[in-house]
Amino acid sequence: MNVVEIVFSPTGGTEKVANIIGGHWSSNAVRIDLSDSKIDFAKCNIEKDDMVLIATPSFGGRAPAVAIERLKQIRGNGAKCTLVC
Repeated sequence: MNVVEIVFSPTGGTEKVANIIGGHWSSNAVRIDLSDSKIDFAKCNIEKDDMVLIATPSFGGRAPAVAIERLKQIRGNGAKCTLVC
């Protein structure tokens, strides 16, 4: 089982929150940065027994569209996750 942090944080604020929460889960979490347009998110694979933290900012009650589009490319394989917005 791995701890996976999937974070979209263009200004760094959401990343700080994700680090605090994820740091309580594991000191060696795998980080997927949704802010990095160079990553091929379709190659990111999460195992069913992984613990996943998804953290994005909220603008007007919605997560940024670019973050959602990139998140859709990641195969979650039925893993449970915690959302932070």
